[in-house]
Amino acid sequence: MRRSNPLTARGRLRGWSLLEGLLATALAVSMTAVAWAQLADWLSMRRLQAASADWAAVLLSARQWSFELQQPVRLDLGSDSRGACLVAHTGQRGDCAGCGAPVVCQPGVQLVARSLPLPSGVSASANISSQLWNPGTRSVSPAGTMRLHLSDGRTVHHVVNLTGRLRRCSPDGPTATWPAC
Repeated sequence: MRRSNPLTARGRLRGWSLLEGLLATALAVSMTAVAWAQLADWLSMRRLQAASADWAAVLLSARQWSFELQQPVRLDLGSDSRGACLVAHTGQRGDCAGCGAPVVCQPGVQLVARSLPLPSGVSASANISSQLWNPGTRSVSPAGTMRLHLSDGRTVHHVVNLTGRLRRCSPDGPTATWPAC
């Protein structure tokens, strides 16, 4: 008895119908759209985390340098065509300007630290424009809050109290990176 090849038997080998192809394509497109949205959300959160870490490093550097130099260090919130940044220096308010390299300072003013310009999609606001870190009293004046925002509204606060301690928190509730404010 001769057996028929199952691949050539009638009904066994056939292509996809147009409807099956359209359904598979629609499923692939919808899964790609969901994955793309999650990737974009993850990337924007990573940009916010990186900017926050950079600002925290500059804030802590300003405090440390005031102790090491034994002179006041000023922290200015600056901005230029590249975006907003923090600039720590030994001069008066506005003695150093610019967010990119090079930062331009007045003669006799030492640049201590600066943050990178904020990445795209991240903006800044603050209730202060400048702080002075005083090594003699080990204090900062005025105390203030600097905020970094994503375009979708998520925010991280950098709260500096009078003793110069830095606390980062999120008013949007606790995240993997910051506690709730």
